[in-house]
Amino acid sequence: MISTLIEKSKELVYIFSHGLNGMIYAIITVLLVTAWWMVFVKMGVDGWKIFIPFYRLYIVVRSITRNGKKFLLLLIPLVNIYFFIIYSFKLAQVFGKSKKFGWGLLLLPWLFIIFLGFGDSEYNYPGEENK
Repeated sequence: MISTLIEKSKELVYIFSHGLNGMIYAIITVLLVTAWWMVFVKMGVDGWKIFIPFYRLYIVVRSITRNGKKFLLLLIPLVNIYFFIIYSFKLAQVFGKSKKFGWGLLLLPWLFIIFLGFGDSEYNYPGEENK
């Protein structure tokens, strides 16, 4: 009888912990989707376009470099690492953020995209002077 109680309690702990992890994952996912949506809106792009995988990448690269074809560089193995680093800093730059923020986008992108989306930063098209 005690062994069945122990087994049932183990099942409940397992179900609770996995359910809690799923809820946390869902909340973080909704938060990130909303943050990316807001970043796209700040860039003057319809937010629903974040759901189209390669087109989303094209839009981000076009918005930070003025040349959308450069997104193809992110599809080349090993070269993509270099350009991901460069584009992280350029994304911070077009939103008027510092190099420290660029490091944040590079090392903790999920957190700093939330700051970028929900923050008060404004998008400045590359080449325009900051207001």
